[in-house]
Amino acid sequence: MRRVVGRVPFVFPDKGEQLDFTSLPNPVGSEWGDLMGHRQKLKIGVMEVTSSDLDGIGGVETYVKGLNSELLRNHSIDIHTVYRSVDRGSKDRVVACGGSRLFMHPVYTGEETEVHRLKRLVKMSRRVNDILKTEDIDIVNFHGQLGSSMILPAMIPYMKGTPVVVTSHGEFGIEGFRHPIKAVGLSLGSAFTRFATVRTGVSAVAADSLGPGSIVVGSLCDIDFFNPENSEVNPESFRKQVGAQNKKLILYPARITGLKGQMDFVKMCEKLPEMLEGFDFKAVVVGPSFDEDYLRQIREYIVAHDLGERVVIMDGVDHKRLRDMYAASDLVVFPTYQEGLGLTAVESLAMKTPVVAYNTGGIPEVVEEGKTGFLVAQGDIGGLCEKAKKVLTDPNLSASMGDEGRKQMIEKFSPEKLAQRYMQLYKRIISGQI
Repeated sequence: MRRVVGRVPFVFPDKGEQLDFTSLPNPVGSEWGDLMGHRQKLKIGVMEVTSSDLDGIGGVETYVKGLNSELLRNHSIDIHTVYRSVDRGSKDRVVACGGSRLFMHPVYTGEETEVHRLKRLVKMSRRVNDILKTEDIDIVNFHGQLGSSMILPAMIPYMKGTPVVVTSHGEFGIEGFRHPIKAVGLSLGSAFTRFATVRTGVSAVAADSLGPGSIVVGSLCDIDFFNPENSEVNPESFRKQVGAQNKKLILYPARITGLKGQMDFVKMCEKLPEMLEGFDFKAVVVGPSFDEDYLRQIREYIVAHDLGERVVIMDGVDHKRLRDMYAASDLVVFPTYQEGLGLTAVESLAMKTPVVAYNTGGIPEVVEEGKTGFLVAQGDIGGLCEKAKKVLTDPNLSASMGDEGRKQMIEKFSPEKLAQRYMQLYKRIISGQI
């Protein structure tokens, strides 16, 4: 595709500063028309690459799918998405929306062992190379927790002269990694950012971790879906399922892994009863297990400390059931040790459920202290208990936090605005403005 150069007034800060696209106006259509001399509306070809399984419901998965849905609906674009799949039978498929198309390219590699990760690296690289050969791709955008598995796939478009955008969804540094091999792998993976034309992050902390000159592009939440007034929401069915009728209900939805801190959540539940005189509660941990040994430790702790009647562990659920869980809950507790933004907090507040969380990563960009929830230092289980008590025992505080939380999520995480920011970014890259 011919690169079009035009005069669009836009001043980038010094490379030592971080640019925040989330505060920009939305001039995408008119500016692109100016670049093209009002002759035609140009369709952009974008390839997305992620090591996340887009058939899942995690933060990266939800982000990419939500972004694509909005891009297809309101913009002229073809998107080719290359992603890891755990389904051996998964096949390429295409979704059309008006004149735009989404091509899904799953890459099956088997279990998540080191050998299978190497296979994924090779298979994803081949798929990226094949698409670049046969399709009209203007930009390749990498999404996710950006580790060593992305080095080779990122080198391919770089060597072919195709612009590369890197979007970090997490804290990129090696702090918090509990295994030296993982730390080395992530450190090696950070080298692939040198192939990036533009480095972006879903939050300020995610962007900042990629180095000077990075861009905050923002995140999204389906505000219409995550709405407590939605007629399809059925909180009572979930309360009945877990035996929480006439009890306070505390929820922690996240994939089960050490960095998410589910053990801290369970320990909080052990200490909380002595602080909640006159209040009974039920606590639910829900999410797919990414660490069976860690899950076993949690279950053993629950048994050893006689918490089986109070703490329930559930496998991952779909978004509709998760919405019911948010609506049913009096509080979401989010004791994660590493987080790029914290989609759990965003969805919870959109559902008017207050959040108590560790002061981790991008979470302070979501949870406003004392207004929509509380922030606690990492590892401070006593602090979790204290703040949880405040929310659970003060219905006026809980209601005001819920109302303010939804108001802020509507303002900050509009899917329409996120898609506009991406289109603005892509078009500036193609036009030579970046």
